[in-house]
Amino acid sequence: MREWTQLKEMVDILQPFAEATDLTQGELIPTISLVVPTILALHRHLDQYSNKSKHLKVMITELQTSIRKRFHGIFTNLTLCNDSPTLIEIGNHFPFGDPIYILAAVLDPSFGFQWMVDLNLAESQKETLRCKIKDAESLLDRHSDTSEEDEDCQQKKGCMKLFANYKKRTSSGQFKKTTCQLSRYLETVEQDEQPKCLKFWNDNKEKFGSLYKVAKEVLAVPASSAPVERVFSKGGIMMRPNRSRLSDSLLSALVFLKCNYDL
Repeated sequence: MREWTQLKEMVDILQPFAEATDLTQGELIPTISLVVPTILALHRHLDQYSNKSKHLKVMITELQTSIRKRFHGIFTNLTLCNDSPTLIEIGNHFPFGDPIYILAAVLDPSFGFQWMVDLNLAESQKETLRCKIKDAESLLDRHSDTSEEDEDCQQKKGCMKLFANYKKRTSSGQFKKTTCQLSRYLETVEQDEQPKCLKFWNDNKEKFGSLYKVAKEVLAVPASSAPVERVFSKGGIMMRPNRSRLSDSLLSALVFLKCNYDL
């Protein structure tokens, strides 16, 4: 009977981990925006289950320790105080500390700032964190700079270096516009239930033009390498010893068709 109870507890503990694995290995939806909400939800799940577990408290403690160690950068970013380093500075020191994980969660209309309910922080600290994310122009700077500069370069390809300073001023103004759109976007997603991420940004790309470019770049990052590994697996199935004379171009074309046959 004891063994059966232990097994049932283990299934209950690990079930959300299986769900998280399936979600973050997806290919048809943005997955990087799931990282922060998923880690926080798993940590909360373990906290809650540790209070009622009869046989597996040690296992739960080890899982909590492992999560906090593996995703130390995320937990550090999300427990900032007024005198703490900026998000960018933390991202340079800890694993998973890159602010793109927080930015992606915020830019997913399914979440916005709703994932903060899983933070074990006082309301004043949560508000401080919200302000830091909203005011962190460097977060948007890093991801809007490339797309905006590429666009400017195409438009001003023949422009002389004499006017380079004007271009910088234009970019600076663009960053302010992007952060302003971030505030408007957050107001929008907090009001009503929003459609799924891709549909929302497709419907609002004109309304949030600058932020749309940031979201398009940030949300394109996969949360895991699983989609790429599937491509390698399909290539391995095709490139058998009896087909070793396949050319690079033909193999590439076959893998492309296999991976996109349902489009």
